[in-house]
Amino acid sequence: MANILIVDDDIDFVAIQREVLEKDGNHVDAVHTAKDGLEWLQKNALPDLIIVDLMIERDDAGFTFCHAVKRDPRTQKIPILMLTGVSKARSIGFDLKSPSSREWIKADDFAEKPIRSETLLAKVHHLLGQPAEKPESHAP
Repeated sequence: MANILIVDDDIDFVAIQREVLEKDGNHVDAVHTAKDGLEWLQKNALPDLIIVDLMIERDDAGFTFCHAVKRDPRTQKIPILMLTGVSKARSIGFDLKSPSSREWIKADDFAEKPIRSETLLAKVHHLLGQPAEKPESHAP
Protein backbone atom coordinates (compact mmCIF):
# COMPACT_ATOMS: atom_id res chain seq x y z
CA MET A 1 0.00 0.00 0.00
CA ALA A 2 1.33 3.42 -0.97
CA ASN A 3 0.45 6.80 0.45
CA ILE A 4 -0.44 9.15 -2.40
CA LEU A 5 -1.08 12.89 -2.34
CA ILE A 6 -3.23 14.36 -5.12
CA VAL A 7 -2.96 18.12 -5.74
CA ASP A 8 -5.78 19.08 -8.12
CA ASP A 9 -8.55 21.68 -8.05
CA ASP A 10 -11.01 19.49 -10.01
CA ILE A 11 -13.01 17.93 -7.17
CA ASP A 12 -14.83 15.45 -9.43
CA PHE A 13 -11.57 14.29 -11.02
CA VAL A 14 -10.02 13.85 -7.57
CA ALA A 15 -12.99 11.76 -6.39
CA ILE A 16 -12.69 9.40 -9.37
CA GLN A 17 -8.92 9.03 -9.10
CA ARG A 18 -9.16 8.54 -5.33
CA GLU A 19 -11.61 5.67 -5.89
CA VAL A 20 -9.35 4.03 -8.49
CA LEU A 21 -6.23 4.38 -6.34
CA GLU A 22 -7.93 3.22 -3.13
CA LYS A 23 -9.38 0.15 -4.88
CA ASP A 24 -5.77 -0.61 -5.80
CA GLY A 25 -4.91 -0.65 -2.09
CA ASN A 26 -3.46 2.83 -1.70
CA HIS A 27 -4.18 5.51 0.88
CA VAL A 28 -5.03 8.82 -0.81
CA ASP A 29 -5.03 12.37 0.55
CA ALA A 30 -6.04 15.31 -1.60
CA VAL A 31 -5.70 19.08 -1.53
CA HIS A 32 -6.93 21.58 -4.08
CA THR A 33 -4.21 24.24 -4.34
CA ALA A 34 -0.44 24.23 -4.69
CA LYS A 35 -0.13 26.22 -1.46
CA ASP A 36 -2.24 23.64 0.40
CA GLY A 37 -0.09 20.88 -1.11
CA LEU A 38 3.13 22.44 0.16
CA GLU A 39 1.58 23.02 3.60
CA TRP A 40 0.32 19.42 3.66
CA LEU A 41 3.85 18.16 2.96
CA GLN A 42 5.20 20.15 5.92
CA LYS A 43 2.53 18.95 8.38
CA ASN A 44 2.11 15.26 7.49
CA ALA A 45 4.13 12.11 6.96
CA LEU A 46 5.60 12.26 3.47
CA PRO A 47 3.69 10.46 0.72
CA ASP A 48 5.23 7.80 -1.48
CA LEU A 49 3.97 9.61 -4.60
CA ILE A 50 2.47 12.96 -5.57
CA ILE A 51 -0.01 13.40 -8.43
CA VAL A 52 -0.33 17.06 -9.41
CA ASP A 53 -2.33 18.93 -12.03
CA LEU A 54 -0.33 21.33 -14.20
CA MET A 55 -2.92 24.12 -13.92
CA ILE A 56 -4.16 24.03 -10.36
CA GLU A 57 -5.19 27.58 -9.61
CA ARG A 58 -3.17 29.33 -12.33
CA ASP A 59 -1.28 28.34 -15.48
CA ASP A 60 2.08 27.63 -13.87
CA ALA A 61 1.03 26.47 -10.39
CA GLY A 62 1.83 22.81 -11.10
CA PHE A 63 5.34 23.69 -12.26
CA THR A 64 5.85 25.99 -9.28
CA PHE A 65 4.68 23.23 -6.94
CA CYS A 66 7.04 20.66 -8.53
CA HIS A 67 10.00 23.04 -8.30
CA ALA A 68 9.30 23.67 -4.60
CA VAL A 69 9.03 19.93 -3.89
CA LYS A 70 12.24 19.08 -5.75
CA ARG A 71 14.15 21.99 -4.13
CA ASP A 72 13.36 20.80 -0.58
CA PRO A 73 15.84 18.13 0.61
CA ARG A 74 13.06 16.58 2.70
CA THR A 75 10.74 16.03 -0.29
CA GLN A 76 13.00 16.03 -3.36
CA LYS A 77 13.04 12.25 -3.78
CA ILE A 78 9.24 11.87 -3.84
CA PRO A 79 8.19 10.87 -7.38
CA ILE A 80 5.76 13.26 -9.06
CA LEU A 81 3.22 12.40 -11.75
CA MET A 82 2.03 15.57 -13.49
CA LEU A 83 -1.34 15.54 -15.24
CA THR A 84 -2.86 18.07 -17.60
CA GLY A 85 -5.70 18.48 -20.02
CA VAL A 86 -4.25 21.53 -21.74
CA SER A 87 -1.22 20.30 -23.65
CA LYS A 88 -3.15 18.89 -26.62
CA ALA A 89 -5.62 21.77 -26.65
CA ARG A 90 -2.79 24.30 -26.75
CA SER A 91 -0.48 22.16 -28.91
CA ILE A 92 2.09 22.04 -26.14
CA GLY A 93 4.30 18.99 -26.15
CA PHE A 94 6.07 17.69 -23.07
CA ASP A 95 8.94 15.27 -23.56
CA LEU A 96 10.35 13.87 -20.34
CA LYS A 97 12.94 11.87 -22.31
CA SER A 98 14.99 15.01 -22.76
CA PRO A 99 17.22 15.89 -19.76
CA SER A 100 16.53 19.60 -20.29
CA SER A 101 12.76 19.02 -20.24
CA ARG A 102 13.02 16.90 -17.08
CA GLU A 103 15.09 19.64 -15.46
CA TRP A 104 12.56 22.31 -16.45
CA ILE A 105 9.38 20.37 -15.64
CA LYS A 106 10.64 18.72 -12.42
CA ALA A 107 8.07 15.91 -12.72
CA ASP A 108 9.07 12.26 -12.97
CA ASP A 109 6.27 11.34 -15.37
CA PHE A 110 3.56 13.12 -17.32
CA ALA A 111 0.09 12.16 -18.58
CA GLU A 112 -2.84 13.73 -20.39
CA LYS A 113 -6.24 14.25 -18.77
CA PRO A 114 -8.60 12.59 -18.94
CA ILE A 115 -6.53 9.57 -17.98
CA ARG A 116 -7.76 5.99 -18.18
CA SER A 117 -7.70 4.05 -14.91
CA GLU A 118 -5.34 1.46 -16.41
CA THR A 119 -2.92 4.16 -17.52
CA LEU A 120 -3.02 5.91 -14.16
CA LEU A 121 -2.34 2.67 -12.29
CA ALA A 122 0.45 1.66 -14.67
CA LYS A 123 2.17 5.03 -14.17
CA VAL A 124 1.67 4.90 -10.40
CA HIS A 125 3.07 1.36 -10.21
CA HIS A 126 6.02 2.33 -12.41
CA LEU A 127 6.88 5.39 -10.29
CA LEU A 128 6.58 3.35 -7.10
CA GLY A 129 8.69 0.54 -8.55
CA GLN A 130 5.81 -1.95 -8.32
CA PRO A 131 4.84 -4.51 -10.95
CA ALA A 132 1.78 -3.54 -12.96
CA GLU A 133 -1.40 -5.50 -12.37
CA LYS A 134 -3.95 -6.64 -14.90
CA PRO A 135 -5.95 -3.56 -15.98
CA GLU A 136 -9.30 -5.35 -16.06
CA SER A 137 -9.20 -5.76 -12.29
CA HIS A 138 -9.66 -1.98 -11.83
CA ALA A 139 -12.82 -0.49 -13.29
CA PRO A 140 -13.01 3.33 -13.39
